[in-house]
Amino acid sequence: MKMRSYIIIFLITILMTIPCAQPVSDSLRSDIQLRTFIESDNVPLNREVVYHVELRWQGDLNKYQVKEIQEPALINLSTRGSGSSNKVHTTPGGDVQSVKRITFYLIPGEIGMSYIDGLTIRYTDSASGKDASLISSRIGIKIVEPVPEPGSSPWIDFLMWGVILIVVAGGFLYIFNRYQKNKEAERIKNCEL
Repeated sequence: MKMRSYIIIFLITILMTIPCAQPVSDSLRSDIQLRTFIESDNVPLNREVVYHVELRWQGDLNKYQVKEIQEPALINLSTRGSGSSNKVHTTPGGDVQSVKRITFYLIPGEIGMSYIDGLTIRYTDSASGKDASLISSRIGIKIVEPVPEPGSSPWIDFLMWGVILIVVAGGFLYIFNRYQKNKEAERIKNCEL
């Protein structure tokens, strides 16, 4: 019995200290939200992957100073270019909300799986000067068979090759006909002499 009461007291003590032992969350991390996403997770080989990094917070755009965001580490992808935009709007509750979006345009290397590794985004609270960072998750993209280009169809390709074949055959017939006429003219000229 005595051992049982010690165990119960020990468990109660542990349960009472758990809320106190939880780490205190950084207020900067909860004030700014990071969202990374791609427009499609199945991308044809002849199309590009569009990858967005979105930062959102309550308040003016200059509340946080986002340090330069480096290009993500890529597997089976290469960067074609990137761009960014800033947007400030008022929520239905009357609060000002700021959104910073960075978009990367990526070209697939080959059919199979591709990955965009997580980014580390560093920023500074303009009021306090405190630095913090956010880390995004790794994203996988499946690269699939290429799709036909807009405006192309098997009939157009067939027609194009048909025209090319007719032009080549016509050129060959023209050259052959000229050769025969020159040969005939030379034979007639030799007979007259």
